[in-house]
Amino acid sequence: MVARREGADQGASVGQRATACVALFIVACVAAVAPAPAALLAITASPVFLAFMMVQLAAAFEPLPQVKATPVPSHTIRSWPVYSVLVPLFREQAVLGQLLASLSALDYPRDALDIVLLLEADDGETAQGLQGWTLPEWIRIVVVPP
Repeated sequence: MVARREGADQGASVGQRATACVALFIVACVAAVAPAPAALLAITASPVFLAFMMVQLAAAFEPLPQVKATPVPSHTIRSWPVYSVLVPLFREQAVLGQLLASLSALDYPRDALDIVLLLEADDGETAQGLQGWTLPEWIRIVVVPP
């Protein structure tokens, strides 16, 4: 038998409801059987427990409303913030193709994307490797001191 999975958006599970009902029944029985001073002491000594039980009982019988998220179409967003990615490189000629392909696969409007390849001044190997690539306008190279 496959167990049914429930999320917090669906309210309390059957097990949680049963536990809350059993706990309420036990508290009611103890309060009915115990002498008045003992019941009064039990009630006044555990306000946190009683508050917790009230919240549990409320959750057990009141499922949360179902809210469906609707995606916002990209054409309704007026202005995307600029998203900058700083990519420090040092002797990375062997992975340049894979790196540039991964950066090109980012799902973000190109006019708001700012990829900065940080190339060390004394890294001729990576600089030579980058000369073989035609970079789009949203990818730029900044040479930094070693």
